[in-house]
Amino acid sequence: MKKQSYKILLLLFFGTLNLHTLKADEITVHNKTESTIYAATYYQYYDISPGKYVFETIKEFKCIKTGDVQTINPVETKKIERTQSFAGRHRNLLSSINKDDLAQEINNKKTFNKLCHIRIGSSKGDNFYITTEKPRLKAYNDKTWNKKHSDNSEKTID
Repeated sequence: MKKQSYKILLLLFFGTLNLHTLKADEITVHNKTESTIYAATYYQYYDISPGKYVFETIKEFKCIKTGDVQTINPVETKKIERTQSFAGRHRNLLSSINKDDLAQEINNKKTFNKLCHIRIGSSKGDNFYITTEKPRLKAYNDKTWNKKHSDNSEKTID
């Protein structure tokens, strides 16, 4: 009986540690371009079958929109709901200057790669920056955005 109560306590303890990953929260998307952009959150599915590497993508590419397409005006910021975390799904933010590019489902890896995309899981931070790197949009999280700008400032000091 005592052994079983320890198991229950351990399950409760580890279960509460992971509760923050189950709830949806908000991310902030910063449009650093001079154009109106459109953004939406998506799940990208991957294979978690036994014997597979956890990040091995499934053979049939599958990316499904989880929220409404958001309009973000030039040099503005918008809060967007970050979708819940689920096993077998990466959370992504996709953006484009053409609203029609953000279809309900994207089943082609080439189409996905042509769009501006970035993973938005909890470990990636809460701020995401969309900028123009001709001829395409480019997305950054806090870490990569700050690194890019610190690298640029070091170059101008010389």
